[in-house]
Amino acid sequence: MTNWVRVDFPAAFHLGLQGLADVAGWKLRRESGQTLVATEEAYSRRAPDLVRLSQVAGTSTANNSRAYERLSRWEPQDAYREQEIIARVAELDEIRQPTSSIDHWVGFRLQFMTVRDAEVPALARQVFSSVAAQLPGASLWEIAFRPQLRWRVAAVRLLFGAREHPDVLARIHESGERIPTPMSLLQSLGYGLDSFFEPALMPTSPWALGMNGIRVGGHAVILFGDALPGFTGKQADDLMDLLRGRSPLATPTKRPTIEPRRAEEWLRWWVDRINNLLGLILDPSNYQDQNGFYDPGRHLGVLASIEELFSSVQMILADAQKPHHRIRRLFEVIDLLTSLTFGSWESLLRPNRIRREMEHFKAVLPEGLHSIALARCVPAIEALEAFGDHFGPRDPDGLLIVRSSANMTKAVPIDAAIHTYLRIIRNSGPHSFGEAVDDPYRRSILASCGEPIPDAIADLGFFHLLRFLQTPRIPRLPWGSAS
Repeated sequence: MTNWVRVDFPAAFHLGLQGLADVAGWKLRRESGQTLVATEEAYSRRAPDLVRLSQVAGTSTANNSRAYERLSRWEPQDAYREQEIIARVAELDEIRQPTSSIDHWVGFRLQFMTVRDAEVPALARQVFSSVAAQLPGASLWEIAFRPQLRWRVAAVRLLFGAREHPDVLARIHESGERIPTPMSLLQSLGYGLDSFFEPALMPTSPWALGMNGIRVGGHAVILFGDALPGFTGKQADDLMDLLRGRSPLATPTKRPTIEPRRAEEWLRWWVDRINNLLGLILDPSNYQDQNGFYDPGRHLGVLASIEELFSSVQMILADAQKPHHRIRRLFEVIDLLTSLTFGSWESLLRPNRIRREMEHFKAVLPEGLHSIALARCVPAIEALEAFGDHFGPRDPDGLLIVRSSANMTKAVPIDAAIHTYLRIIRNSGPHSFGEAVDDPYRRSILASCGEPIPDAIADLGFFHLLRFLQTPRIPRLPWGSAS
């Protein structure tokens, strides 16, 4: 059954509702004097197809110029080129005088983002040919975005701005004003979807599976066919990093053995799950108010939360050797998943529940992908379980906790103490410890552990993102219930 939603579309928009439907991939119908919208894939009862993954070249075809021509068929970007930015990129040392492999990768990403559309195939060939000569298992892939993807994101912004600024909308024909939209939100969804795809290259962080270049029309992804070091080994990035203080470096992660075909299967799995997720979160029928009308404000809120979820996990993986960042990022992930009704602090941080979720996820994930997807997830769960060993005092039934101001004690399961302790630490940031120390139960939990939180626990953020990709969920009205 097709999901339709009523849409109030401002007549002042020059594009018109039919014009927007054509570029966004929507179907329209009229009913009782009102216009209803459904996505083309929902109408046709087919899977979402907003991003498409294809192999461009392998080591045997790295020098075949025809293989790269498909990259010139992406959505054009020349209209967005800014000469000032292009000039600055050209002057960077990473472009003019690269001295390391990191410089070469930085140069590739910056050039790929800024060259003319017609120059993209040649740049991709130049870079991949060099990689293929050194890495026999390397391959080049394109993740091409259908134009409907960008228009669906733009439609949320435009319809939200139109609803919230009717005064501007009334003057739009005469003044030429633009409807104010929150451009600081949805930056990844609006250009390149970097936060949505780059975590797929970092599951074995600090070892990277590949590197990518980004444009408005898609990604060029170079899979190494191996896991290469993602850090240079510097103790600090700059002087300010030294002055703010650092925790000790995380325990070194053993370099994993990655078969090229497994890395390719992993990329296919990830893109397939992102396709499914984008189809769900960009479907306007999932954001209806009590009267069955599309609510762009709620839609914008969900998209912003999901983009921030991916960005936070991306930073957890990228900061694999900076423990002072990662635990706070984990707390952000838990807060976001809770707001998306995907779980609670207890279900997302209680060891016995996470262990069950791990076994369930392993059962549905292709077995050949376990060593990649779970490289950091399994140690994270083990670290969370081992963290419980530092809580005390305890008796055979659990942790002895003061339950009231009368100093009555009761045994509390260690599992319950762990997630409560972590939430207290999280609240020390936005809310301070005031409430915790005023409550006998939470005060006792806080006093029950004197060890630092293991850095490895932060990778639970990636594990929960994998679960979210496998079975995505977005809040419906009311926000407390889930789709």
